[in-house]
Amino acid sequence: MNPDVTELPLAAFATVGLDEGRMRAWALIRSASLGADAHRSGGDRPAEKKRSPPGRGAAWRAGRDATPAQNGGSRLSLDPPCLSCRRVVESGLMPTAFLYVRVHAPAPLLLELAEFYGSHLGLRVAKPKAGGVAVEVGETMLELLPAAGWPFYHFALLAPGNRFEALLDWARDRVDLLPDRDTGDAVFDFTNWDAKACYFHDPAGNIVELIAHRGVGETGVTGAFMAGELLGVSEVGVVGDPPELTAALERDLELALWDGTVTGEGRLAFVGEKARTLILCRAGRPWLPTGRPAEAHPVEVVLSGRPEGEVPLDAGGWVRRSATRESG
Repeated sequence: MNPDVTELPLAAFATVGLDEGRMRAWALIRSASLGADAHRSGGDRPAEKKRSPPGRGAAWRAGRDATPAQNGGSRLSLDPPCLSCRRVVESGLMPTAFLYVRVHAPAPLLLELAEFYGSHLGLRVAKPKAGGVAVEVGETMLELLPAAGWPFYHFALLAPGNRFEALLDWARDRVDLLPDRDTGDAVFDFTNWDAKACYFHDPAGNIVELIAHRGVGETGVTGAFMAGELLGVSEVGVVGDPPELTAALERDLELALWDGTVTGEGRLAFVGEKARTLILCRAGRPWLPTGRPAEAHPVEVVLSGRPEGEVPLDAGGWVRRSATRESG
């Protein structure tokens, strides 16, 4: 367990301004997504997609206002964290992993975010010393820290490569999946990566992706998917100057461009390695699948491995590489 966080009961999270904050956040999401159509560009469109039925979010809508007892107790933790994933990281068997990802979220929405990721999705939720919400996702501690404004991010959560169909059923029962705006499909088949993905919004409007790369993290587990099977964060969007960032990440941290390109206003650069990737893009570039233009907000990322070091980000925060989890 990260020494900087402690598991807390639901009542420990602030509730000030929840309803007003939720309405403001979703009004911003809707207006931004609609406005993105005017300057949408390509670059991350999947080569082919598989059609699936629309997502279902009734379980979350019906349960998000339930009392702690109705949600299975007062603590925001239903499934155990993926301890085996952490052991692999700490043993040095995995060359690169997202150890920590710290983003910001509107302060009035922190309670709802804790309920969403904890009681609803079934991940272990704690409170970091800096406040906010900390979510254990396999090998990664995902922290959402309070912000005065209304930032949003794109990040992806990784599932075992052979569990996508079960993951999809699990997701449909809990969230409204975001469709492709051209086809209406909710499943995105990235044939060039040999991966499948789906997307949803969390209560703060973050564009959250669930992705499974065939051959990555596969297990012998069968049956219904559980939150504890998630392996960790797989992608983090970093908004800035892709050529400058790519050069600094390769020079200082030996994180190389493995797909995409740093040239072109509407293109993406994928740095790191398959299934553990920093997605570099310019502000205003539309995110898949909503088309909402990317915005630069502070983000802190700690990746495992060597050489140890840190690359500062123009919008605030940094990308750091560490040989130990304690360095986060």
